[in-house]
Amino acid sequence: MAKKHKKRVRDYSEIRHAEEAAKMKPATAKMKPAAAADGRPAAAAGAAGDNRPPRLTGGEQKTQRPLAGEQKIDWAAYQESEYFKTFVTNQRGKLIEIPLRKGREDGALIDYLTFTFRRESLIEYFKNRIIGDNEYIVVASEMLQKIFGYGLTKKMPGKGKFFYQGYYQVGPDNAPYGTLHYGGQRDTVLVDLTGTGCQAAKPGWEVRLYQFLQVAINARITRCDVAHDFFNGEYTPDQGISDHAKGLYDNHNIRPKIERRGTAWMNEDNTGKTLYIGRKGSSKLLRIYEKGKKFGDENSPWVRFEVEFRKHDCLIPIDILLYPGQYLTGAFPIGEQLFTTPASRIETKTQTVNLSFDQKEFHAKNQVGRFVRFLVDIGLPDKEIVKRLCGEENKYPKGLDPSEYDCEAIKTYYLHDEGFKPLDIDQFKMTLDNYFLDDDYQDRLSNAHRVAEALVNQQDYEHFFIQERN
Repeated sequence: MAKKHKKRVRDYSEIRHAEEAAKMKPATAKMKPAAAADGRPAAAAGAAGDNRPPRLTGGEQKTQRPLAGEQKIDWAAYQESEYFKTFVTNQRGKLIEIPLRKGREDGALIDYLTFTFRRESLIEYFKNRIIGDNEYIVVASEMLQKIFGYGLTKKMPGKGKFFYQGYYQVGPDNAPYGTLHYGGQRDTVLVDLTGTGCQAAKPGWEVRLYQFLQVAINARITRCDVAHDFFNGEYTPDQGISDHAKGLYDNHNIRPKIERRGTAWMNEDNTGKTLYIGRKGSSKLLRIYEKGKKFGDENSPWVRFEVEFRKHDCLIPIDILLYPGQYLTGAFPIGEQLFTTPASRIETKTQTVNLSFDQKEFHAKNQVGRFVRFLVDIGLPDKEIVKRLCGEENKYPKGLDPSEYDCEAIKTYYLHDEGFKPLDIDQFKMTLDNYFLDDDYQDRLSNAHRVAEALVNQQDYEHFFIQERN
């Protein structure tokens, strides 16, 4: 009988180490490599030689599979697919999976993103200033603009869907970029970005966000959708059903559930088919759908292959921001056969605009075409017709608004544009370091606010001064 070895599971406190392991840097590396010219971390020394997927518990496979690491590897050279599961355990002993990375880092784009961090991560922006909730929101807006190119525009009514005390709109009114949620939830901040928000962000936002989350306190990615587009229909939902039956979506002999959605499955009405593989709410859900037909183009071959990663029993490494294609490839065994070309956000934008324009033109002609013909026949000048029927300035149909594709397309007012000049705490003989080194820093901060209020009201504030401790 084979001798049983007791596996060592990681403590929840070692989650950070798990994240580092998920970056696939060999433990034998003697020094941290210099950053690449484009801002991405360079591959760890010896990565080409080791090329091991991240694994914390070990023992799942006898043969170690090479993986991409931070380098581009010709995956066509590997004929067999072996898949691993990497786990850590939390403080309750529950296993948490870390997604596997394989394939090209540029084989996918990020189409939805939710992340959280402690609000103290914004402290460095204040630099010895008296701060309150309003200042946190203003600075959060400024931070978002530095990373994505857009900030917060207004406070929304209610509490939102993430159980925070309040939330704010990200981006302009005419394009749904996302929301920021603040208040409660152990002093965390949650940012929820839609596909439009990811698409409209300034190029390079993935690297800038990665750099921020690297230093932020308790930073977590709680949802990340990664997608690859087959613009010419190289892969379809029908092929997905066939490959599912062949076991090409199995992980460790477990076949995920499959669900068809859309009337086109029963009767081809060109409204588009959608195929789901996996369970909604689980750590990994695949959608294969005819995106072109969803826009209304009956003849479009455009298909999107999209995997939604969630934090449910899953730790999403933040380097998914840099290498989304590798995580998309590693999600299912079939990935290495499908993704050999880089994803292009510019091409995706072009396809979306073209399909939207054709559809809007078609419906506009159906709705007002006859009336325009009537105006022409009665002799109304072309300029007069345009003047009578033209909509409001800077108001465009959904799908054709420039701000949906470029956050700098229109001028938008953000909360931090007002500017704020909080009182310098140094004039009260205090610094932020004093607050956070002392156990009673909350009381001292409260006193500082009282000083500021007294100054505003032109009251005597000498008795508010706080003496430095020896």
